[in-house]
Amino acid sequence: MKKVLLVTLDFYPSVGGVSYYWMKLAEQLTADRLVVVAPLLSTDTKELPVSYQIIRKKFLSSWMQPRWISLLMGLWSVLRKERPDVIVVGQILPVGTAVFLLSYVLHIPYIISCHGMDIIHQKSSRKRWLMKKIFGRACGTVGNSHYTSTAIQSFGVPSEKVSIVHPCPVRSPQEEKMILSDGQKSGHIILTVGRIVARKGHEYVIKSLSQVLKQIPDIQYVILGDGPYRHELEMLVTQLGLQEHVQFLGALSDAEVRDWYTQANVFIMTPVDLQGDVEGFGIVYLEANAFGLPVIAAESGGVGEAVLDGKTGLVVSQKDVSAISDAICSLLGSPSFAYTLGKQGKERIEREFQWKVQANGLVKAIEQYTL
Repeated sequence: MKKVLLVTLDFYPSVGGVSYYWMKLAEQLTADRLVVVAPLLSTDTKELPVSYQIIRKKFLSSWMQPRWISLLMGLWSVLRKERPDVIVVGQILPVGTAVFLLSYVLHIPYIISCHGMDIIHQKSSRKRWLMKKIFGRACGTVGNSHYTSTAIQSFGVPSEKVSIVHPCPVRSPQEEKMILSDGQKSGHIILTVGRIVARKGHEYVIKSLSQVLKQIPDIQYVILGDGPYRHELEMLVTQLGLQEHVQFLGALSDAEVRDWYTQANVFIMTPVDLQGDVEGFGIVYLEANAFGLPVIAAESGGVGEAVLDGKTGLVVSQKDVSAISDAICSLLGSPSFAYTLGKQGKERIEREFQWKVQANGLVKAIEQYTL
C-alpha cells in the first residue's frame, strides 16, 4: 500500500459518526503506511493506543483570518517530513482548501472524502465555487453512499473518479445475547435510536399508533436518545393519549442500547426532508439489522441504500401515517415475515458492511486514482 496521510477534522476519541468512520477504517490499513493528522485534543481527553502514527495539530486559528491558515502552516511541515504518496482529505472545507493550495507547491496527489451533508448543505455560491476547484484538482473522490456520489458528480466530477466506502454499524450484538434462532420474542416493541430532531420523523410514528392500537393493543414505542424536539413530541403523546404506549428513555449507554436492540421486535425511523436536510445514508438501520431486527424507514436521501425494501425492511413514503401504520402491523402481525427480513438484513451486514471490506474499497480507490 502507498503511504497515506489522512487529514481530518474529526477523529476518535472526538465524538461523532465521522470520527468513528475514520478510526475504524484506519484500524484496517497498514499501520506503518498510514499517518493521521487531526486536531489537538482537549486537556482532559487522552489519545487511544493505536498502531499507526497520529499527529495532532491546531487546525483553526482563534485570531488569524482565514482561520484555516493554522492548518495550512501545520500541514506544510508534516508533509515535508512524512512525504506521503497521497493525501486523503477528510473534509472538503476547510481541510481541502489547505491541501488544494499545498498541492501546487508540493505536487502530492489528494483524494477528497465526502459524507453527504458536508456538500449538499453548502448554499454559499463562493464556497461552492471553491469546492468545485478543489474537486477539479483532486485525483479522485470517495463518498459514503451512492446518494453522496451523485452529489459529488453535481460538481462536475466524472463518475469514474468517484468511489463508495460505506460506513458500518457502530454497535454489534454480543454473542451471548443473540436473538433466538426461531425469531420469536414476547411483546410488541418498536424502537427508535437517535437524536430527537424534527428531521427524524418521530412524530409520524407517534401519530400512526392510534391506528396500530386497533390491531395491536399492547404495542410499545421506545425512543432512545435526546434532542431539542423531545418536548414537542412529549406534548403530542399527551394530546393523543398515548402515554401508556410511548417511552422516552433519553441517552443511554452502549450496553443499554444493545439490550434494547435485543428486546425490540422492529426498528423504525421515518425521516423527512427539511429544507434540503436529508438522511444521507442511515447507519442506524444497519445497526438494527446487525441485531437481526427488521426495519421500517421512509424514503429520504440515501436511505434506500441502507434499507432494501422488502428484503431487509420496509420503506414507506415520507409523512404517510397510514403507510407507517400498515408497515408496523405487517411486521408485528407476522413474526415469520419480520424474522425473515431481519435475518436477511443481518446476513447482508455480515457480508457487506464490515470495516475490513470497506477499508479494502478505500485502498483500491487510492491505488486506482494515484497510478
